[in-house]
Amino acid sequence: MKRLFKRLIILLFLLGVGLGVLAGFAIDNAPKIKPSAELNQRELTRIERFIRQNNPRNIRDGKQVKTEISQADIKLLIGYVLQRMEVNIPTFAKRQVASLVSLHENTAKIDLSIGLPEWGNEKFLNLSAEFVVKNEDDFYSSELAALSIGEITVPPVIAKFLGNKAHTDLKELIEEYDLISSSIKNIVIENKKLTLNYIYNKKVVAQIQQELTYRVIPENLRQALIAQSQQLAFSSQQLEMQPSINKLFRPMFELAQTRSQASDPVIENKAVFIVLGAYALNKNITPYFDASNQYAIKMHKLYLYKRHDLSKHFLVSAAISSVADPELAKAVGLQKEVSDSGGGSGFSFVDLAADYAGIRLATYATENEAQAKQVQYYLAAVKHENEYMPAIEKLAEGIYRTDLNTGFKSSEQYKEMEALIIERIKHLQVYQ
Repeated sequence: MKRLFKRLIILLFLLGVGLGVLAGFAIDNAPKIKPSAELNQRELTRIERFIRQNNPRNIRDGKQVKTEISQADIKLLIGYVLQRMEVNIPTFAKRQVASLVSLHENTAKIDLSIGLPEWGNEKFLNLSAEFVVKNEDDFYSSELAALSIGEITVPPVIAKFLGNKAHTDLKELIEEYDLISSSIKNIVIENKKLTLNYIYNKKVVAQIQQELTYRVIPENLRQALIAQSQQLAFSSQQLEMQPSINKLFRPMFELAQTRSQASDPVIENKAVFIVLGAYALNKNITPYFDASNQYAIKMHKLYLYKRHDLSKHFLVSAAISSVADPELAKAVGLQKEVSDSGGGSGFSFVDLAADYAGIRLATYATENEAQAKQVQYYLAAVKHENEYMPAIEKLAEGIYRTDLNTGFKSSEQYKEMEALIIERIKHLQVYQ
């Protein structure tokens, strides 16, 4: 018995030493992939354009869809997500994860560097995985052909086994993963470009959206969104013709104020802006997070200074700021204005003022609890639109592409107009 116990102690000691040695080879002192620089406005605009071009809303149910994405665009999309994600481990901070995707003939290589603050400031986990894709008629398969962790190279046979096991487990554990996998017909990788062919199924998409929503949206935000959607459903039935944003601000921020007595006022304010941003786009978002209670919301065009376009700019920018960040909202607003300069209404500093005002209000109202409660108190009783939206006099409109030189955004005219807008927003009554 003593001999067995002694052998067990020795075995555990050797196992500990072995794991320590493996950890030593797996953990590096420097990241293999450096974090990308903060995305600039041109790159943010490119992401927004890609998302808009691949929006599935207009795709016929049951249609086979072909989507192409370049290696460069994959890098931008991953970079954007990694820079803004909240890693689900408390000691991890933003931008401690960096990634690089390389596309070759039917092969995709993914390099990943993850900071390990609990191991010290200079410790990183570097992962490298190579996937091979094979297509036969309407059937495709992929396998993990190579895997390395730090200085450890996993034998190909084990890498393949691990890849197959992960794929099988994910299909069993995560329903949306299985739904996505079953919808894909084939994947082609060539010329640094990935081409995805899949069958578009609206029911599958709706189910995936709902499943992802439950996983991505925190429970307190989900409950706030449900409450505000219910409030919007009631308030929308009472609206008259050409209603002002104020008609919805007052009851929704009054509800946010009441709910904040037992919840986070920042979360409550985010819910108001997200629900109203969706409403400005003629959308009811309750099916995404509350399939059992889909409230009957009566759609109206909202108005700001008696203009529907301004209310849309204002509310959509506020919503984007609430779920993403102000820079994305600003980039989306600017892209819309540059697009309009080619025809239609033309580039408008008035619309840009609404973008900036929406961004500022949402940013201020979700920055901390004190400001969140201040905005709730104020907007629950707001009387005039000019308390949160700047005056639009002397702001140029209808500027067409022929009048825009390539350096327009850096021109003196643009800078003067932008400075005027920012100065007017700074002195709005809601912030005093």
